[in-house]
Amino acid sequence: MLTPLCANWDRTNNMTNRKILKVNTRDLRVPCPRARLSDIDLIDGVNVYGGASIGGALTGALIEVADSHPEEAPPGLTDFFRTIHLRIGSKRLVAALEPFRSEIEFVPVCVDYQGRRIDGEYFVLNSLKRVKALDMGQSIVEIDEEVGIVGAQKVVLDETKLTDIQWCVVDEIQEVVVSQAIQDAIVKSGCIGCRFQAIEEFHF
Repeated sequence: MLTPLCANWDRTNNMTNRKILKVNTRDLRVPCPRARLSDIDLIDGVNVYGGASIGGALTGALIEVADSHPEEAPPGLTDFFRTIHLRIGSKRLVAALEPFRSEIEFVPVCVDYQGRRIDGEYFVLNSLKRVKALDMGQSIVEIDEEVGIVGAQKVVLDETKLTDIQWCVVDEIQEVVVSQAIQDAIVKSGCIGCRFQAIEEFHF
């Protein structure tokens, strides 16, 4: 039986229209909270950079959250924010990502916002896949022999390394890259705090 051409197109479009999932710090119509892990020692010896389960290592950890631009953005929490090491999602965002849980681990944490402790509403979004996926022939990057890529003027993904992957950390740039299907699920859920950055716009 022949597969309809439209089905092939939908699958290809889903996998090639990948974008980087970022915290939305640009739209000052929505809150822009900053967050920190209360006890940084909790991540000592824990792989928080993706590619493996962190199990119960951070279950119940306290995330302290504050308003970062009170003079510009409205106060409050969003569905997606991060600490230096951890990406944090709300129960609503986790519900949107549930169909993709084979690639994302949801670890419950406690959020402290303005002295109010919130349990059961927020989760670390730990990426279970970490992939070396840059097309080094087309990307323009600065490489340090000891630490790897330290700068990028142009980033191009090698789609052959990302076949059927919906959510993963791209190893070389340490960013979460998501498929069109995940972008659509997040937008449909009404979650705030998420921004999708085009790959070609990313540089550091």
